[in-house]
Amino acid sequence: MKKALYIGGFCLPDGNAAAQRVLGVAKLLHECDCDVRFCGLAKNIKNYQEGSVEGFQYRNYAYPSSLMKWLKYLCGHDSSIAEIDSYKPDIVILYNHPALAIERIQKHCRKKNIKVIADITEWYEPVGNPFFKLIKKADVNRRMLVSHKRLDGMICISNYLTKYYNSTGLPILYLPPLIDIHQAKWHQPIVKNHDVVKLVYAGSPGSSKDRLDLIMKALDGIVPDLDKCIKFDIIGITQEQYKNTWNDDKVYSFANFHGRIPHLEVIKYLLEADFQIFLRPDTLPNRAGFPTKFVETITSSTLPITNLSSNLSDYLRDGVNGFVVESLEFKSIQNAFNYALKVACDGTIDNLQENIKRDLFDYRHYRNEMFGFLKLIIERE
Repeated sequence: MKKALYIGGFCLPDGNAAAQRVLGVAKLLHECDCDVRFCGLAKNIKNYQEGSVEGFQYRNYAYPSSLMKWLKYLCGHDSSIAEIDSYKPDIVILYNHPALAIERIQKHCRKKNIKVIADITEWYEPVGNPFFKLIKKADVNRRMLVSHKRLDGMICISNYLTKYYNSTGLPILYLPPLIDIHQAKWHQPIVKNHDVVKLVYAGSPGSSKDRLDLIMKALDGIVPDLDKCIKFDIIGITQEQYKNTWNDDKVYSFANFHGRIPHLEVIKYLLEADFQIFLRPDTLPNRAGFPTKFVETITSSTLPITNLSSNLSDYLRDGVNGFVVESLEFKSIQNAFNYALKVACDGTIDNLQENIKRDLFDYRHYRNEMFGFLKLIIERE
């Protein structure tokens, strides 16, 4: 059995969305006779914490809490080198890691004949104060344009990234967000209420991602007494945060804001919903990424209503396993909502939900691809 050490800014056991990503890949690696350990980050700890999740051992180190600590992290955390020397893996997997840290780890691993690959799930556009943006932009550019191309291979979350790195000639594996269909969270007891059409949004919306403001206004404009026939649960943001983000003081009577809640509760909302709605503008981060919420929606047998960001066109069929918003223009959004609500009201929604392939993103489907990828990595000179 080969040994792999996963290093990155994820917080296990369930501290952020990145944790779900790396656990899915780790289960696939284990399916391919690879023992996996994690080295992540966590807030509100002084040094480090250890634990296990679903049979995998992890160690979280303290999240950088000052500018100096951030700069040290960007240049390569000593704890990562220490973990490598302690565990002695055959493969190190770097999850969206800083450029200089990638190069430092790669240099260290080459001396020990350890292969280094990247798990790339984003092409980040920095935000924040000018100084931070300048540093992060330099880091992102070097990481995406230089550092990754010097590694032994890459796992890419989208077709956009896969096509971009194919020209390197390195082993590339396309892996969308993965789930374990046998997990209990996908089989929670639920009650479907067909008297009300249940819509849900779960995530962290913003001006360049998941345009919740467009969703609210489009729903509000469909029928005057919409709140009598639909219920829209909004998870991940409070009503006050919504108002501050989009400067919108209107009270939408059909909307229920829940703020941040545990992931298990998010899945229950999805299982009980008829639709999940999210809209993403055509930006570099959205082209390079892949919406985890789409994967969770399909796995919940819930119908997504969304535009075709990333490579969702490979999976989403309008009126079959979801509904496509053709553009982010107001009329286009309303047309998609009207179509979906008509299906919900005419009784055909049950057939659509029953025919959704819930295990579409189950990690077991990618076993052969991962075996082939690992073979290329191990045999690489």
